Order: sequence, then C-alpha cells, then structure tokens
Amino acid sequence: MREAQHLYINGEWTEPVDGTGQELTGPATGRPSGRTVLGGAADVDRAVRAAREAFPAFGAGSAAERIELLEAIGAEYARRAQDVAQAVTAELGSPSSLSRTLHVPAAQGPWAEDTFMGPVVSASQWDTVQGYIRKGIDQGARLVTGGPGKPDLPESLRDGHFVTA
Repeated sequence: MREAQHLYINGEWTEPVDGTGQELTGPATGRPSGRTVLGGAADVDRAVRAAREAFPAFGAGSAAERIELLEAIGAEYARRAQDVAQAVTAELGSPSSLSRTLHVPAAQGPWAEDTFMGPVVSASQWDTVQGYIRKGIDQGARLVTGGPGKPDLPESLRDGHFVTA
C-alpha cells in the first residue's frame, strides 16, 4: 500500500501545515490502495509564495537555461517512469501495460524525443485560423508555410483529426 505524507514545496518535501489525510481506494478492486495527504489553505499559500519567489529567477534565465531545466525534469521523469506507471495503475485502475505505453509517455511533455502530438483543435478554432489565413492572403500577405485547408497528412492520418466541439 502506498503512503504519501509530505508535500513538495519550495524544492523540498515538507510536513503539511493544515492538511488532512485521505484514504485511497483502488478503482479496479474497490479495496484500500493507499493513503495521502491533502494540503490545506496554508499549504497552498506556502506553495504559491514559493512559486512567486522562484519565478523571477527562472524568467531571468536564458532560453537555453530554461530548456536545460525542462530537459532535466524530463530525464528524471524518464528515470522514474516505472514508478509513475505503477502509481497510475493504482490510481486509475488501468492495466499496467496501458499505464506504461499510453499514460506515462503522454505526460513526458514536448521535450521527450518520442513525443508526437498531432493537431488538436476544435472546429471553431480551425475556422478562426482559416479565416485569418484567408484574410492575410486577401490583404496581400505572402504565406511562407502551410496554407488554407487541411494540412497534407499521410492517408492513414487524414480522418479523425478534425473534430467538432
């Protein structure tokens, strides 16, 4: 049974100030699967204050430094992928194979080498963007990439990528 009794705030694991305990139930079994702590208002205040204090230094760094930090986060996530998959299986009740092959890779973020995220837009978003493209062309803009209409996708990807909201 998993147990988490600390909150990660300001770069360290800390005791909650006013948090409460929460029993976890495995959705696949209906049996207790662990216990965690839920932070209270004072814990949220500490976390927000720490984030606000850290942001200026992060924002002042170069793009290369910020990318390096995100890559380090991604590397640590990849190193702990098995732990994450086990937690996802316990929390969602999904088969472990699905946690390893779908949930964990989906959360790796854009910095992961094997991450692919295709176009995800609603029909209204699509129409808005297409309107901007047409308006720009009508006003004499030169289009340097893409263009109006659906992108040129391989046959296997042409259906199912444009959805209505």
